[in-house]
Amino acid sequence: MALRGLETFLKEDESSTAGKPGVTINQLEALNLIEENLKNDKFWGVRVEAARVMGKNFIIDRTSNKLKDSYEIQTDSRVKREILKALGNSKKSDDADFIKISIQNELNNYIVADGINALSKNLSKEEIYDAVAPFANRISHRNVIQSAVIDALDTADTKVNDERIKKTIKDIAFGIDIEGHLRANAITALKKYAADEDIKELAKKYINFNFIFVKKALITLLGVSGDKSLIKFLNDLKETTTDPDMSKHIERSITKLES
Repeated sequence: MALRGLETFLKEDESSTAGKPGVTINQLEALNLIEENLKNDKFWGVRVEAARVMGKNFIIDRTSNKLKDSYEIQTDSRVKREILKALGNSKKSDDADFIKISIQNELNNYIVADGINALSKNLSKEEIYDAVAPFANRISHRNVIQSAVIDALDTADTKVNDERIKKTIKDIAFGIDIEGHLRANAITALKKYAADEDIKELAKKYINFNFIFVKKALITLLGVSGDKSLIKFLNDLKETTTDPDMSKHIERSITKLES
C-alpha cells in the first residue's frame, strides 16, 4: 500500500465508510508499516516521504520514538533533515532535546539549519533564543545556518522586546564581512526594533551600502520606524538617487512615514 494511502489510517475519521479502501488497519499497524519504509526502503525519496507523513500525524505517542529510532541509522542527509523537520511538528520537549543534541556537533550545514527551523516550531517563543543563539556565528555553505537563526529569532517575536534577540540580529545586520543577502535578511528581521534610536542611526549611517538588497532593506527599515523626522532624510536621499526603481522604493517608505 502506498505511503499516502497508509496516511489515511493514521487520521481519526468517524465519517461514512463509503468509498474507503476495503482493507482496514488500525493506526498502530499503519504507523508500523510507514516506519518499515522509513528504516528499510532502499530509495531515499521513499524514506523522506515516510518521515514527512509521520511528521504530519502525531496522533499516536509512538510516532516520535519511531522517528528518533530511525534517525541514527539513516545514511542520507536528506532523510535526516526530514526526520528533524517532522519532530519539529510534535511540540514535545523531549523531541526538542533530541533535535538540539542531534545538531550540536553535526557537520552537515543543511541538517543543522533544518534542525534550527524545527526547534523554532517545536519550542515556545520564550525558549527559542537559548536554543538557537549558539549557532548565530557558525559559518556555513550559503549561510544557511545563520539564515535559519535569523528566521527562528524572528518567530520568537513577543510583545516584550528581547534585547538579546535584537543584539544577535543586529550583529549580523551591521557586522563585518557579512554576505549581502544574509545582511539584508537580518536588517529585515529588525523591523520590530525599527523605532529604536540605535537602529535608526545605524540604518542612516549605512544607507548607501553598495548592495541593492541591503540598501532597500535599510530604506524599508526607516520607513517602518514611525519617525516622521526621517522624511527629510529620505527625501534628500531620493534627490541624489538616479535609479528609478530605488526612487520608488524610497517614495514608498516616505509615504509610510507620512500616513
